[in-house]
Amino acid sequence: MISAKPFANEISPPTEAFKQHQATNFANWRLRVEGLVLQPRALSIAELRAMEVRSQITEVTCEEGWSYVAEWTGTPLPTLLNAIGVRPEARYLVYFSSDPEWWESIDIDEAMHPQTILAWG
Repeated sequence: MISAKPFANEISPPTEAFKQHQATNFANWRLRVEGLVLQPRALSIAELRAMEVRSQITEVTCEEGWSYVAEWTGTPLPTLLNAIGVRPEARYLVYFSSDPEWWESIDIDEAMHPQTILAWG
């Protein structure tokens, strides 16, 4: 039941920084993990792929009223968060997209849920 067309609305054009990373297959890209953690890190795609990997088919439902089903592959987020040591006072996880104007947050309990993944594929 994977959807043929994933997005119902227009996707923002990629930024120049994204295009540069894409041209090098994201070899120099890093995921910065910082804040209320014991071991802040900047992880490469290779480092993320070396961690536990899981795929799942998930329906994404947008607040604009559309949805789609896709297969996502990535690192279980609890695996990453446990590796860097989330401090007990952390309550939220904030994440940013490749579009510098878009960010979101989730509760730390949701981030630590076994089905939450940091998708890279």
